[in-house]
Amino acid sequence: MVYLTSNASTPSLVYLTSNVSKPSLVYLTSNVSTPSLVYLTLYVSTPSLVYLTSNFFTPSLVYLTSNVSTPSLVDLTSNVSTPSLVYLTSNVSTPSLVYLTSNVSTPSLVYLTSNVSTQSLVYLTSTVSTPSLVYLTSNVSTQSLVYLTSTVTTPSLVYLTTTVTTPSLVYLTSKVTTPSLVYLTSTVTMPSLVYLTSTVTTLSLVYLTPTVTTPSLVYLPSTVTTPSLVYLTSTVTMPSLVYLTSTVSTPSLVYLTSTVTTPSLVYLPSTVTTPSLVYLTTTVTTPPLVYLTSNVTTPSLVYLTSTVTTLSLVYLTPTVTTPSLVYLTSTVTPPSLVYLTSTVSTPSLVYLTSNVTTPSLVYLTSTVTMQSLVYLTSTVTTPSLVYLTSTVTTSSLL
Repeated sequence: MVYLTSNASTPSLVYLTSNVSKPSLVYLTSNVSTPSLVYLTLYVSTPSLVYLTSNFFTPSLVYLTSNVSTPSLVDLTSNVSTPSLVYLTSNVSTPSLVYLTSNVSTPSLVYLTSNVSTQSLVYLTSTVSTPSLVYLTSNVSTQSLVYLTSTVTTPSLVYLTTTVTTPSLVYLTSKVTTPSLVYLTSTVTMPSLVYLTSTVTTLSLVYLTPTVTTPSLVYLPSTVTTPSLVYLTSTVTMPSLVYLTSTVSTPSLVYLTSTVTTPSLVYLPSTVTTPSLVYLTTTVTTPPLVYLTSNVTTPSLVYLTSTVTTLSLVYLTPTVTTPSLVYLTSTVTPPSLVYLTSTVSTPSLVYLTSNVTTPSLVYLTSTVTMQSLVYLTSTVTTPSLVYLTSTVTTSSLL
């Protein structure tokens, strides 16, 4: 059992280094109450239980580094109550359970980095209650279960980045209760199950961006309860099942964009219960099945746009129960089956436009139960079967 403790009450340069070659219980603790430069470094070459803890009460530059080459339980914890620059780095080359935890209650720059080259369970957790710049980075090159969790209760810039090159289960979760700029980025080059979840209860700019180059199941759910600018962007180059889901209960600007270059099943459902500007855009260059569905229960401007350059089945279906301006535009250049359906139960201005340059079967259907102005326009430059159907149960201009 090894204890290395440093209590620094004056500016100092502190090195705590432990080389462990036999099973051990190791504590490296640094309590800093004055500006200092602190290094806590651990080399573990045998199964051990390791704790590296640093408590900072004054501005400091802190390095907590763990190099693990044997199965171990590693805990790197930094409690920061004063502006500091904190690095928590864990290099894991053997199956291990790794915790990197940073509790920040003062403006700081925090880096939590885990490099995993073997099967491991990795937790990177940052609790930020003061404006800070936080980086949580996990590079996984073997099957692992990775959790990157950031709870932000004060304006901050948060990066949660995971690069996955082997089948893994990855959770990137950000809970933001104060204005922040949050990036959740996952680059997946192996079949994986990836969750990028952002719960936003305050004004924020949120980016959830996964780049998927292998068959994967990708969930990007964003729940927005305050005015925000939300980008959910998915670039899919391998057959995948992609869900981009946005539930908006406050005025927001929402972009759900999916670029699909391989056969995939893509869902972009947006439920809007407050005035918002919503863009659901999918660019499809390979045969997929595409659903763009918008349920609008409050006045909104809604664009559902599908550009299809390959054989596809496309559904653009908005259900509008409040006055809105709705655009459904489908540009089809190969033979396709296109449905543009609008159900309007409140006065609205509705545009259903289909530009067809190849033989296709096109349905433009509008069911109007309230006074509305409805445009059903189909431009056909090749032999096609086109249905323009409008069911009107109230005075309207068609």
